[in-house]
Amino acid sequence: MRKAIAAPLARQLRCLRRRPPVGSVRAFSTVLVPDPPKAPLPDVPASLKRYVVSAPVEKDGKLVVEVTSPEGGKEEHDKAVWDLTWRTEREKEAHLLKQQMVQEAMSKADEEKAAELMKGHPGMIRVTSMEDYEFFLYKRPELLVCFFTASFSLWSKILAPRMEEMAKTYPKHIFLSIDTDACPRAAYHADVDDVPTVVVMKNDDGYRVKVTPENRCEFESIIARAKAAIDGFVEPSTGVASKMAWLNHNISVDNLNLKRINWPTQ
Repeated sequence: MRKAIAAPLARQLRCLRRRPPVGSVRAFSTVLVPDPPKAPLPDVPASLKRYVVSAPVEKDGKLVVEVTSPEGGKEEHDKAVWDLTWRTEREKEAHLLKQQMVQEAMSKADEEKAAELMKGHPGMIRVTSMEDYEFFLYKRPELLVCFFTASFSLWSKILAPRMEEMAKTYPKHIFLSIDTDACPRAAYHADVDDVPTVVVMKNDDGYRVKVTPENRCEFESIIARAKAAIDGFVEPSTGVASKMAWLNHNISVDNLNLKRINWPTQ
């Protein structure tokens, strides 16, 4: 009788030992991550294509090959060392080719995303996520005019048609309409603490002018100051000194950028 009861209990205990505890890494299902594109290995490394290699010959107990350089010089090399050099060159070229393929894939993805997001251009483009905001901020060369709004703000709704008209007046620039409720991190990044607010920027904080209403009903003043900020933008020259002067960093913005790429800020 005892054996009949003990056997099922022993089986249950063995099953419990095999089962990973809840909360452990093994308790979760495996997430499959797609492999990066594989770069084909070149048959002959480009850097060694013009070298002529003879058949291996045994000399002093080891295999050697005679390598003729493009200039006509001949040298003997240990076949094992030459094969290692050959493989290293092939792998290096394959790595560079893979990097090029990844870069082309990323550029194509950026172009597709830009085509999708820029459907409303020229005009106001609605931004509802930090990902889209950072795409315009870091990957687009145009001057950004960001109109920060909120669904509860009556003044934002009154000012929106005027901003739409201004967006069509400046087709070379990108006008973004950003809801601070849907994308609060964008408001934090641009140092926006009230709505409606217009921020004109280029290259993150390389050029940044924030326009806030002094009085709630001064819509003409906001539009005029925003236009002045747009017209006052001047592309920097290519000199080293001008590049240094172009950088006008803000500590909170820098810390946010460091956190975005997982760098420590303390």
